[in-house]
Amino acid sequence: MVRIAEEATIMDAERLIAVWDTVEFLDKGNEMMRLGGNLPIGVSLISGECAFLTWEEAEDLMERGLF
Repeated sequence: MVRIAEEATIMDAERLIAVWDTVEFLDKGNEMMRLGGNLPIGVSLISGECAFLTWEEAEDLMERGLF
């Protein structure tokens, strides 16, 4: 089971950027259950459209210190 890490969710321009992982990792800190390579989900605040971020988009956010 997975869920959004609300504490890591950010706003960027007209999108909500939602980080997600397994419940076992987020709630219990079980590193063995942490997902690898899971890109955040971007949600348009205008249309509601959802899509996984590209690696380039994720790297851009990291370079800007947003997560």
